[in-house]
Amino acid sequence: MGEAQKKWIMVGVACLMIAGAYYWFIYQHKLVDIEKLEKENEALRDQIATAKGIVAILDDLKQEMKELEKQWEAALKFLPTHDEIEVVLKKIDNAVSSFNLKSNSFSPGSPQKEEFYYVQTIGLSFKGAFPDFLNFLNRLEKFDRILHPTGISLKLIQNKDGSGKNEFHLNISMKILAYIQEEEGKPK
Repeated sequence: MGEAQKKWIMVGVACLMIAGAYYWFIYQHKLVDIEKLEKENEALRDQIATAKGIVAILDDLKQEMKELEKQWEAALKFLPTHDEIEVVLKKIDNAVSSFNLKSNSFSPGSPQKEEFYYVQTIGLSFKGAFPDFLNFLNRLEKFDRILHPTGISLKLIQNKDGSGKNEFHLNISMKILAYIQEEEGKPK
């Protein structure tokens, strides 16, 4: 082998060693980085596809939100706040006296706090003529606040004075629901 061939073999071996070192120390790490970036790219593409799906239904969600807000506003017209319960109780008491009914008892319970609303029970007991009871119940039905009757009992009381006018005794129990107002974003 000649001197020139040995030089070319040494240059070839040196080139192979440089290429091997480049592959081992630089190129392999770059391949790992490329794979990681490709995975990140795929994840970002998935996120973009998900976001595009959300954007596609955003208008529908906004419309649904408006409908729910309208329903909420309508419900608030019928549900008193905790502070307005006293006004509702006074209206009920005034309705009893405006129909010539003799009140035996009017016993509002204390409000019980639930997660999103208060429940207050009311017990009423009074005497009067049957048409007056019907008028009273009709008035309750027309209240601008929701009242839930939970029990009604009507009993005929025979008049002992011989006048022929019989009275009825009515017991009624009901519930008033009141929503809990939020103040500065926090429930009361």
